Amino acid sequence: MPYFDQNTIITNNALKKMREYNLPLEAVREAFYKPTREEWSKVPGCKSYIKTRKYDEVGVIARQREDGM
Repeated sequence: MPYFDQNTIITNNALKKMREYNLPLEAVREAFYKPTREEWSKVPGCKSYIKTRKYDEVGVIARQREDGM
């Protein structure tokens, strides 16, 4: 499973969505680390990190692990 860094993994579902929308890993990584805005997600316990680009937006939904790491 690919990693953003040592503590952040990318799920198989996320990889599937990236392929569907033809999003490079760098665009997703930038949305996660340098979002234009953050908001609570509709998914319980998760936050959305959204990066506004010239013609679209890239969003990442993330949740911290149960053990807090």
